[in-house]
Amino acid sequence: MGGPVFGQDGSDKGIISAFMVNRLTLLQVPVGTRVRIQAFADNKGLDRKLRQYGLFAGDEARLLRLAPLGGPLLIEINGREIALGRGVAAAVLVETL
Repeated sequence: MGGPVFGQDGSDKGIISAFMVNRLTLLQVPVGTRVRIQAFADNKGLDRKLRQYGLFAGDEARLLRLAPLGGPLLIEINGREIALGRGVAAAVLVETL
């Protein structure tokens, strides 16, 4: 673990670190899972918006609920509950704890 990951053809074109391969988005973790926020995907202004909500890289959070039919996610972070749309949650990179 920690070494480069090569493409299916064995080439080094598009090498991705093993760390990036193991990253999940908030949308991919099961309900009840505790996570640490690692980063926010590149999206114009999204990181600023999430900081306004009180989400920062390094914070720990827990996924409380997924609304049905493509509705928002409810997370607990820093003693507060915050609802995030699925598009936003897909841009929050996390690691499980």
